[in-house]
Amino acid sequence: MSENNRIWYLMARNIFGEASAEEKEALQKYLSEDPAIQQQYSILLQTLQKKDQPVMQNGQLDKNVAKIIRKASLQSNKPQKSAKKRPILYWMSAAAAVFLLCLGAWWFLSGNETIITPPAQKPVLTAKNGNRNQMILPDGSKFG
Repeated sequence: MSENNRIWYLMARNIFGEASAEEKEALQKYLSEDPAIQQQYSILLQTLQKKDQPVMQNGQLDKNVAKIIRKASLQSNKPQKSAKKRPILYWMSAAAAVFLLCLGAWWFLSGNETIITPPAQKPVLTAKNGNRNQMILPDGSKFG
């Protein structure tokens, strides 16, 4: 444990009345050596104490711990509302996936094929040696 963590540990144990005599002596040593630590300790005491009374005495601390445990057990016994919605959501998403899969299979297997037409062939004008042929193009002009 680092020295800084040890100081805070000793402060907490002393404030809540759990410190042994050795721990109290060690804390007093730290407080007398460093005024900044003494200031932090006094601020901590002022924050946690009301009119010279500790925030929690041993009986009060046990009551608070029991209250926290009781609340935790009550919350764990309550049914969670979101737990019921999740299976419905999973089933609906699974049904939608199956529906889309069936729809795709039906479209693929139904013979809904696109007719692919071969590209139009360009007419070829051939003439034997010595013959003159003439061809009329779609725009009305003559070729040849």
